Amino acid sequence: MSTRANIKVVDDTTTLWFYRHNDGNPETTLPVLTQFMRWMINGRIRTNASQSSGWLIALGMQEHGTGTEPNGDWRIGTIEPTDGQHADINYLYTVDTAKQEIRVEAVDMQRGLWSLKHIKI
Repeated sequence: MSTRANIKVVDDTTTLWFYRHNDGNPETTLPVLTQFMRWMINGRIRTNASQSSGWLIALGMQEHGTGTEPNGDWRIGTIEPTDGQHADINYLYTVDTAKQEIRVEAVDMQRGLWSLKHIKI
C-alpha cells in the first residue's frame, strides 16, 4: 500500500496544495522537494509559491516518466494540484519559499501532527 502525503507550498501571502502519489515517505519525497528548493535558492526559478509551483509538477512528471502528451494514465505525474489537505495522509510536507526551508510532519488523525524534520536549505 502506498504512503499518502500532501505537499503545501507557501510564501508570505499564498498557500498552494499538492498530492503526492506513489511513495510519500521522506526518503523518496525529500529529494524531489530539495531539488525544487535548490532551484529557487540558485535563482533558476522564482521564489514565490504561485510562479514556482509549476516546476514541482514538472519534477513529478519527470519522476513518473510522463511525456508532454496524455498516455492513457490518468495522472500527470507523482505530484498534482489538490484543493487542500487530504484526510488520509501519513505525511505533510511544507515548502516555505520565503524562509527557504522544508518541514516534514507525520500525521496521525487521532493525535494530530508532529514534527519529524525541519530542514533549512
